[in-house]
Amino acid sequence: MRIDVLLDPKHLARWHLWLLEDLRARGLTQTTVSFAATPAPTLPPALGLLLDLERLTGRAGGESAIDPLSPDDPGFAAASQFGATADLCIDLRDKPCSPAAGPLLVPLYNGEPGMAALWSAVLDGRAPLISLAHAGKAAIPFALPAIEDPLALRLAATQILARVVQAVAKAASDLAAGRNPAPPGGQPVPDLAPATRGSAAGFARALIEGKARSALSKRLRNAPRWAVAHRPAADGRTHPQSPLDIDRFSLLLDDGQRYFADPFLFENGGQLHLFVEEFPYSTGRGLISHTVLGPDGHFSRPRQVLERPYHLSYPQIFARDGQIWMLPETAASGGIELYRAERFPDHWELAARLIDGRFHDATLFEHGGLLWIAAGSECRGSATWDGLSLFHAERLDGPWMPHPLNPVLVDARAARPAGEFYRVAGKLWRPAQNCTGGYGSALSLACVTKLDLEGFAQKTIATFRVSGRGSGPPEREARLLGPHTINWAAGIEVIDLFTPPSWRPGARL
Repeated sequence: MRIDVLLDPKHLARWHLWLLEDLRARGLTQTTVSFAATPAPTLPPALGLLLDLERLTGRAGGESAIDPLSPDDPGFAAASQFGATADLCIDLRDKPCSPAAGPLLVPLYNGEPGMAALWSAVLDGRAPLISLAHAGKAAIPFALPAIEDPLALRLAATQILARVVQAVAKAASDLAAGRNPAPPGGQPVPDLAPATRGSAAGFARALIEGKARSALSKRLRNAPRWAVAHRPAADGRTHPQSPLDIDRFSLLLDDGQRYFADPFLFENGGQLHLFVEEFPYSTGRGLISHTVLGPDGHFSRPRQVLERPYHLSYPQIFARDGQIWMLPETAASGGIELYRAERFPDHWELAARLIDGRFHDATLFEHGGLLWIAAGSECRGSATWDGLSLFHAERLDGPWMPHPLNPVLVDARAARPAGEFYRVAGKLWRPAQNCTGGYGSALSLACVTKLDLEGFAQKTIATFRVSGRGSGPPEREARLLGPHTINWAAGIEVIDLFTPPSWRPGARL
């Protein structure tokens, strides 16, 4: 297939080159570039000032999707073959062609083309729904991204545009193979109401206020932190028909020098074991700690059992082939690592590197006679909260093969794993992080309706946010977020929450 990417020479950016690279990586080598100016508006002065402020304060970071480029950039010249007749035109200008002009693919942000629609959503502190208009047909929703820091404009735009590039390249690849582009994951289409343009002045005030509060919070050692909580749950785990009342939970206490998160349970030898991420503030790097449930119904203070030179978290524990295994998150190592208990629970050895790549919260489960790993995935500068990739194998030691549709889902509401898969009435369920209100803001329960070597679909049935007043003052209750992870075993349920430092759930402690 011959593809022509139509760009405005006055508004070229790095993400345009990312798309050209992705198209070539998918084998679409007959890709040309055409430059055609449009009467697109220049960057609003107030938005330009906000971006300049990020640079001056050091918040801008490194390479960004919106970095301006010149038509003379070698990346554009390498793809330019003017005069070729295209089978598909990808129009990335702010004022795209009419669909009547021929086979056309246009990215939309909350149903509108152009960067103004993207910035409108970002200034409201949220990511837009990414959809694609193709040849005048109804727009196809492809992704609902996450933005990790709504006050960091360049980062937010990069995380959105990374998913735009991925969606456009995938749709072009589908069309080249004779397939119609289809929305991934089987998720319902969100509301397509256009983003409301925010007040640039108001946003600047929020940006400065956010920086001041952050600096003050750090100086006073009063920053919110993660906390693990547990409750008796002999009647079973939280499910769509169950409430999640935080006042029924007891905290796993910390000493103020660290936090605990990502709780996983494992029953062995008549004892219930709890494994957590421990994050010491002194090192800024996560490790894995362990405790057991005492006869009083509480867990003792965890002690460290696994530390590496890189960050560890999300320690899924399971038994298989006569051994006990741990599958922690090891994205910082550049792959998914598997550990074997040489002496349970406190001596672990690296057994294998299962999959290369930066994958988050990898979760092992069985389905359809195969072993599967579900993991949060990212692309280029995207968020790590909104993508889901799947891998399958016949044996634990592999080889592990990627699902052909990876990422099978890009949706900040229900993509990144949040605990172990489980079955109810023969149906496969998975907890997923809902990051639409920020990282750790809520948790979704999704029923997997299709999973095989050709496809994946899920249906989100319920979303849980913590309820209950606890014992803190009202202004602190408003900062309570979660849950972020949920697991159950042997009549005990564990969750983690993002909490103010002095918060306690009710009078249970």
